[in-house]
Amino acid sequence: MISAQITATAFEKLKREAKCLKKTSGCTWTQALDQVAEQAGYLNWHRITLLAKQSAQIDPRLPPLHKNRLTWISSAGKIRQRIDSAKELSEALGHATIHYFREPCELATPDSPCLCQIDPFATAVQAGVRLDIGDKHDMWDYLFILDEPACDFYPYEKRIIAGLGSADHYPNEHLTVPGCQRGQLC
Repeated sequence: MISAQITATAFEKLKREAKCLKKTSGCTWTQALDQVAEQAGYLNWHRITLLAKQSAQIDPRLPPLHKNRLTWISSAGKIRQRIDSAKELSEALGHATIHYFREPCELATPDSPCLCQIDPFATAVQAGVRLDIGDKHDMWDYLFILDEPACDFYPYEKRIIAGLGSADHYPNEHLTVPGCQRGQLC
């Protein structure tokens, strides 16, 4: 099955499979890459790298889906504080880069993105802080806990919260692998 594009997540997964194949079979790195590419339904590894370059140029953000998201921060020295803008969140996270997974909604402006555009998982992991997803008993949707290290969520949770099906592609998945122990789940 040859696809017209390949996601960054799928590209990295194929590279990991090739690394595992190289260790177990003793073949060269190039042979392992080509073999994994063929098993995935591509002509060769070169074709996958071309598709990855083309896919990187496509804007992977999801269509707008405005939902009022209550975003809060918490740290040991401060009481929980509500965040009302992407700029305010960046400042609270120590001027960390805010990652987005949605196109602008009707309430956003070019210089002031809406909180519904923010990818909370990628933003928290890249800032190195823990993210708590609120439930019906919490007063927040997303709580960034500044004094605890980032950790990962199950992939299907990220997809469902993004408004996707459990098997759909979540565009920033490659940014959500924390720097702490791999495989650790919140």
